[in-house]
Amino acid sequence: MTKEEFRQWRQAFGLTQDETAEMFGVTRNTVQNWENRPSALPASIDSLCDIWSDRLRKEIADLGPVTLNYADGPMFVSPYGPRTRIAQLRQEPYATNAAAIARVRKLWREPGFHGPFIVEKDDKPLWNQVELMRVVDGDDTRAPTVRNTINKLAKYVLNNSDAFAQDGRRMFTKPEADKHKKRIESVARRLEQLAAEAEKRFVAYEEFHELLSQLHELGFYPTERLVLSVAQAIVGEEVAAAV
Repeated sequence: MTKEEFRQWRQAFGLTQDETAEMFGVTRNTVQNWENRPSALPASIDSLCDIWSDRLRKEIADLGPVTLNYADGPMFVSPYGPRTRIAQLRQEPYATNAAAIARVRKLWREPGFHGPFIVEKDDKPLWNQVELMRVVDGDDTRAPTVRNTINKLAKYVLNNSDAFAQDGRRMFTKPEADKHKKRIESVARRLEQLAAEAEKRFVAYEEFHELLSQLHELGFYPTERLVLSVAQAIVGEEVAAAV
């Protein structure tokens, strides 16, 4: 893998150098060195990218189309007891990963929902049952659910709250800049609260958009990818609820 290929891989998943460093267990300077290295990167980095690619694809809210597969009865059949009705495979197509995940969360404890898994085109596996169970239980904090996507955006705001735009007419003084930063962080905290509420009730896009507009008014603009992920997660829940 060359430095250009590594940079393209990182950017394709919308990762910053800091996020990549955290995933790989190295410093940001190390990632910067990899992207400026004159010779090819070690094979171990290529392998790490392959491993992380599988995980990162799961976190893409608008990845699709995908198919949710599950059985309407238990998959296990005892060879010693009386034969029960043969379980039937159900297949539900969804335009996005986020919509399929929302549907799984809705059906998880229903009696006619067994052995779920999600595949992409050409039957390429995306989620297996154990992975989906971690999403439903809330242990997977990076899956494209409404809670997770809003929390990710809120974290981005908190980590970059000093990166706001000014109108150019007059630069803030240090106290003014600190006060403005705190206002941005206050909106981020309300985003975190909205994320927590998403586990108990449906969050409408208008609620999120109101807070996003407040950030824009303060001169702070989250990345398009983060905003799109939240939108896709909310739409996904609407789709799942309508099925």
